[in-house]
Amino acid sequence: MDQRRVPANGWIWPLFGAAVIDALDRTGFHIGIVSGLAAVFCLLIFTAGWRKWAATSAPESLAGEMISLAFVASTGAMLLGYGFKGSLAVYLPGGFDEGSYPNENLLSVFMFNDFAPYIAWYGVAMPPSASPGSRCGRIICLPGLASSRRSSH
Repeated sequence: MDQRRVPANGWIWPLFGAAVIDALDRTGFHIGIVSGLAAVFCLLIFTAGWRKWAATSAPESLAGEMISLAFVASTGAMLLGYGFKGSLAVYLPGGFDEGSYPNENLLSVFMFNDFAPYIAWYGVAMPPSASPGSRCGRIICLPGLASSRRSSH
């Protein structure tokens, strides 16, 4: 971290106000938006494949549909979370809209960004909870389990 930007007392915690914005570097936020959008793209491709597989292999599976809905919800939340990360890459010093907003406003974006990209991944964490519930039904949702269940009857 650039020592010239750290406040004199050395504390860079948001409790000390907008001074924390001066200590941030936009490079990490730029990497975050690019990799976050790549993750969204990959998850959407996976979700499309999952929906196609579930429609042909387990058309009556409630869990199969719930899993695809959880993935789609997660991608929407990721777009928002990583979008806020991208806004910091734009508005922090060195960004192409540097100086457009005062540090007090950017502190709000920083505080939201502290947890938003992580909370978006909860949609991806939901499908493992749907799979055990699908065992109570006729068709098990997971590919390996579906074939073993059918062959046992």
